Amino acid sequence: MSDAVTSRAIALEAKSANALIEARLEAGRHEIEFARTPAFRGFAARSFGYVRGSERQFALAPGAPPPPSIEPLGSSPPSAAPPDGIRSVLDLLFER
Repeated sequence: MSDAVTSRAIALEAKSANALIEARLEAGRHEIEFARTPAFRGFAARSFGYVRGSERQFALAPGAPPPPSIEPLGSSPPSAAPPDGIRSVLDLLFER
């Protein structure tokens, strides 16, 4: 009887491992299909600096200050007033 219980446990572990492998394989297939879409390829190309017409590559300058942290909804409000969003973007874009 002990051998039967052990065999069943081994079979159940093998089924669980196979199900996990199948789920990973399906996720990989889904990711490959997503990577083949034109939208993803365009996004990936932009990360290498391949841009279209009037587009321009954007990156933070070396040594730039870190961006402000984002507070999750429902958490306590920040103690200081948030900076003006438009002014921050303009300062960043025009290096003021």
